[in-house]
Amino acid sequence: MYQAFPGSIRFVSQQIARVTNITSTRGDREDRLGGLIREVLARRIGVELNRRNAHEAQRQARRAAREQPPNPVQGPGAGDGDGEQGPAADQPVPDLVMPGGFDAGPEPADRPDQEEALPRAQVTPRDIGVIEVDQDATIRTRIFPKSVHCQRCNHFFLLDPERVPATLRCPCCRQGNLRVEPIVFICGRCANVRELVPPLEMRGDYRRPADAAQGLGAATVCPDCHEGHIHLDKHGTNDVARWEWRCTRCRDYRETVQGLCMRCVLPRTALLPASVIFMQALPATASNALQALSQHMMVVGDALVDLPTLSQAAQDQARRGWADAFNLDVREPVGRLQAADVAEIADAGIRRAYLVREVWAVTATFGYKAGSSATHPQSPVADHDRLAQVFTDPEGLTRFRAFSHSIKSGALVVEFDPGQVVDRLSTIVPAIRGRTLEQVIGEEAREISQSETRELLMIEGLRLMAYRALHTVEHAILMSAMRQLGTDAIGSRLFPAAPAIVLFEKASVGRGGVVQLVNRGRGLVELIRAARDLVLGCAQGCVDGCPSCVYTRDQQCGQPLEDLGAEWLPPNSLLSRRGAAALLGVGGAI
Repeated sequence: MYQAFPGSIRFVSQQIARVTNITSTRGDREDRLGGLIREVLARRIGVELNRRNAHEAQRQARRAAREQPPNPVQGPGAGDGDGEQGPAADQPVPDLVMPGGFDAGPEPADRPDQEEALPRAQVTPRDIGVIEVDQDATIRTRIFPKSVHCQRCNHFFLLDPERVPATLRCPCCRQGNLRVEPIVFICGRCANVRELVPPLEMRGDYRRPADAAQGLGAATVCPDCHEGHIHLDKHGTNDVARWEWRCTRCRDYRETVQGLCMRCVLPRTALLPASVIFMQALPATASNALQALSQHMMVVGDALVDLPTLSQAAQDQARRGWADAFNLDVREPVGRLQAADVAEIADAGIRRAYLVREVWAVTATFGYKAGSSATHPQSPVADHDRLAQVFTDPEGLTRFRAFSHSIKSGALVVEFDPGQVVDRLSTIVPAIRGRTLEQVIGEEAREISQSETRELLMIEGLRLMAYRALHTVEHAILMSAMRQLGTDAIGSRLFPAAPAIVLFEKASVGRGGVVQLVNRGRGLVELIRAARDLVLGCAQGCVDGCPSCVYTRDQQCGQPLEDLGAEWLPPNSLLSRRGAAALLGVGGAI
């Protein structure tokens, strides 16, 4: 699902193709589990739509500011400087100033075109169709990209899939052979993917990008002389920045190969520069060019997991004679572990650990964003500024479409002693001494819900220490579990107020998953030791968190956003290795 979602580009029978849709003979899933998936995704999709709507409102506000008559006080040259009116309502792209037209700094807080408070996007579970990706699912693709190039004479055109030529002999020089040119352009902000096509007539100071669908099957005629056609001159290099489009007849048409995203551009106004993204040129199958937006869920019975439900399920399964049942309470230890091992687990602040056999692990994908490799050095885009492309229903039966994969597997629940958590963290943050963990997490959740994402990404020191410490412990245990099992088919969920961490299997791994992770107790001891070593021995010597110690590859990061009152947080945010070390009982060594 991370490689074959609608819009993704992949190899199919040695041919590069783009996924257009995924269908199933069983249609939308209508069971109780499907209803729970819809409920969770409705909130996530609403968040992404609100972010997109805010960006579009800013575009509209800037267009309106451009169309206003110039202020006489400003004098000539205070506006766009080209004397042209703003674009019509149906024109998505206003005039730009290139190069250097992208926004290089923070926008003024008192800007006159600041959008008003936007109505929030309303997404209900009924708006979402869910397709289960299993043996009955069919992935539909199309050839992508369609660009072909002659390495002998530089002839270039786009193949028409409906009328594929009988031969790959170049129609221009009739000596060279045509080869597929796999380069595409990707916008790091809105994830727009565009094929390699030459620009056409001028619009202001730049050439309008061509429409790939209108030039299939034939060379592009030069928009200047209307006699020659356009070639792609690579100048003997694979550096796309040095490639050029040129006309075979005239000298006026000569353009460098670069892509500007026309979908998300913010036009400049009298007070604000333009914000336009240079699209990054990448091979179509480049890794992490597009990043799937997914939601991981755990379901027990007919409800999303909570600790009482998990605990009751573990007890029921043990009574029914599950051979791999495991339940360790450090206050009443069973005979599977030696006293020293139990003491080591208790010294890490753990009160109880147990296995649950039948837990539904669900992964649902509902859209995608530009990946890290799509960032252009001239217009970098931060993770929190990337806009989502959500899947729409091509059949029009629902507004949105999502794709799920469900597997019934096992889970390991690790519960910490809340009183001990507060006591240990109070050595770092004395202000929390004498309060319950539930009170501390409640206050931190309110602070998180009232803070902007940018502010949360810069938090350091003692702020939000309880959540950051528990979140880091979750990462440390998850990463240690992946290394111990030799697989990344393990996910995690944090219950900060409980406090507890749940590790669950995301694939069918049999007894090689959480059962092997515990290994009748000995594996649990090794897991806790590895987690303590991880937060204690960062190779970079960091205090709060860095990719060398407590970062995880899980894009969802397991953050309980609903519990925190937050709508969206980037992966690997709100971490404190110092707090995690104190919580696990190794804080004095840092």
